[in-house]
Parts: sequence; C-alpha cells; structure tokens
Amino acid sequence: MPTDSGIHLNRGDTYRELKRFNLALSDYHYALDLGGEASLIKARLSLTHYALGAQCFNQQDYEGANIEFSRAIDFFANNPEYYVNRARACMQIGMVDMAHNDLKKTLDLDPSHDVAAAMLQNFNQNTKLAFTGRKFVKI
Repeated sequence: MPTDSGIHLNRGDTYRELKRFNLALSDYHYALDLGGEASLIKARLSLTHYALGAQCFNQQDYEGANIEFSRAIDFFANNPEYYVNRARACMQIGMVDMAHNDLKKTLDLDPSHDVAAAMLQNFNQNTKLAFTGRKFVKI
C-alpha cells in the first residue's frame, strides 16, 4: 500500500465524486494517519460526512443524518449549512432543543442566513415541531 498521503487524498477525492463515500472516508483517514496536511484532509472529511448526511436525510433516515451532520461539524465547525441541516434532522426526530441551538449557531456564523432566520422565527421551544420540507407542523 502506498505510503504517500497525497495518493490516498486524491483517490479519496475520486471516490467522493463517485459517491462511494465509505471508501473516500477510509482513504482520507489513512492519509491523515500518514501525516498528510490535517486542515486539507479534515475539510474533505467534513464534506464527505455532510454528503452522507444529506443522503440519509433524503432517504428519511433522520437519525443517520443527525450523526453524519454532527461528524461534519466535528471536522469543520464553521459552516452554517451543516448546522441548519442538522437542525432539520433533529426536528424530524424530536430533538427540539438541539435544533433550536443549531439554528442560533447558524445565525451566529451567518447573520444573513435567511433559511435559519425563517426557521427560528417559526420556532417555539414549548411546542414540538417537525419540518416537512416546506413548513413546520405540530407533532
């Protein structure tokens, strides 16, 4: 197996483009273990976990989406899209407090984030809400 982290990084990028996310993650982690540039690798890890989260969400696996969006945040905590999408997943599984915190964090990172502002405006911590893709409904 090659010991140059760049080879694994490039192959991971190829796997990610082919939507073979688990193989991409494997190569990225191996590149990190080989001492590759951590900031570049962690950015790719976050993008891959975000893509997995979106895939889970679209398949209505909201628990899986929450996990993957959380992993994306672990690797790169400054992307507001990660938080707003984790908030959507959390609302689907009844984690209302976490969703509320994620929406506030989204606006901390990007005060002009219209989607998060609208979601937060409709948010009521005393009421359990679910986001249907177009609007909030009481559950």
